[in-house]
Amino acid sequence: ILPLLLPTNNRSGVVGGDRSKFTLLPGKAVGEESLGLCDLFGRVAGMAARHGLFLALDLPLATVWGPLANDAASLEAARALAELDSQTLGLLRRVANTLNAATEGPANEVAGWEAELRFSGHLTGGLAVDLVPGGGALSVGPSNVRAFVALTALGRLRESLPMLRALHRGLAQVVPASLFALFTAQQLEELFCGSQFVDVDLLKRVAEYDGVDPKAPHVSWFWEVLEEMAPEDQTLFLKFTWARARIPRTASGFGAGGIKIQSPQSQGASDPAQADEWLPRAQTCFFSIALPAYSSKEKLRQKLMLAIRNSPNMDADVRLHSAEGWADA
Repeated sequence: ILPLLLPTNNRSGVVGGDRSKFTLLPGKAVGEESLGLCDLFGRVAGMAARHGLFLALDLPLATVWGPLANDAASLEAARALAELDSQTLGLLRRVANTLNAATEGPANEVAGWEAELRFSGHLTGGLAVDLVPGGGALSVGPSNVRAFVALTALGRLRESLPMLRALHRGLAQVVPASLFALFTAQQLEELFCGSQFVDVDLLKRVAEYDGVDPKAPHVSWFWEVLEEMAPEDQTLFLKFTWARARIPRTASGFGAGGIKIQSPQSQGASDPAQADEWLPRAQTCFFSIALPAYSSKEKLRQKLMLAIRNSPNMDADVRLHSAEGWADA
């Protein structure tokens, strides 16, 4: 709605390992309206931080928090591109490997790549840009492939630089931006957005139970499995049950209530004799999970991991509803 943010290519394309992030509007010719909104955005974020409030800002370390903190580690090209656009990262690796190998191969292999690749590319959202003046007519070959890879990566890392400057300007009106360099990119993100790691003990404290005994074996196993999950899987669990990647840092942040653990409504899933054949079911609008009474902790782990790793998220639902021919399905 606002000319401020775009989903990263990983998010919009449902590819790569990090599919949750948005990035600032890219391009050098960003309008004054967008720059003004980004300045305001920075002021709001700064005011929230001063009052101990955390904003649900899932922005990249590589193009936002890293540059703000001047954190060189977060700006490493491969790591940064993996966060933004894993497909472009894969392309650059294939190009470098293929063209380096072609220097010792037949000449027509090099010519084939030169016929397709130019010193141009696309920013987040599909905006076409030349990497150098006249780059659309400049072929990529073994002699300049390193420059092509470096310029492509650099262009993506700096694609939102005008908006980033506006964000910094807004933040600096409210908080001491000169101190950002004391933090790493991740620490600065946590200062404004809270921790990305799931506090299972906090979830336990705010949990509600509907038709389920909190002391039932399968409920105890559920909490144990959740605690034992890797951080990435805990985040997937949040997305599965709540369509969010983070939780509030305090119980009061949950407002009306925390996670709801319910008894399954379907006849088969609610039958203990058939429970092992069913998957848990979530309702993201209510932050609830219907948990069958599995026969063992390992069976619960197996079914829960299968569900959280293979269920489409809310964005996928929106894409499917918007797709051509969906209404005729």
